[in-house]
Amino acid sequence: MIRFVAWTRRGLAGAAAALLLGLLAGALGATLQYGARIEALSIENERLQDRLSDVEERYERLLQQPAGRLQAKDVVVELVDFGGDERAALHLRRFVRDLVQDHVIGQPVTDIDHLLMQKLVHDRHVIFENREWRLRVVMSAITWETFFLYVRAEPAPA
Repeated sequence: MIRFVAWTRRGLAGAAAALLLGLLAGALGATLQYGARIEALSIENERLQDRLSDVEERYERLLQQPAGRLQAKDVVVELVDFGGDERAALHLRRFVRDLVQDHVIGQPVTDIDHLLMQKLVHDRHVIFENREWRLRVVMSAITWETFFLYVRAEPAPA
């Protein structure tokens, strides 16, 4: 036996509303899922752009250097016990590296003044995304051609 389904206006409106609600819920779910992924990719893109500009600057400096004694070719900034997010860490590392790299890269390793490099950074206040950070130098070291600066970044007291 064949049964025919009779749709009323109320039934059609309910079915259309359910379909529309399902589409909106699906769009919301996709937006949330892809939004987090896009944010992670955005942070990774910023990190890679920062690294590329750093490598390009080092390359230009190395091209201008005469060959000879062991010279510093890289600055690495490590954040010690950092409690912030990855974007803030990236920004703070970039800030510190930009402060010291002009005084370190290209210099003979034996001529680098560690105390001066530490004083350039120690007790600096940096504002990023409406949040103030206080930088404190823990230590610095140099191995072969890389200058390491270990920094503790804490939210500044109000």
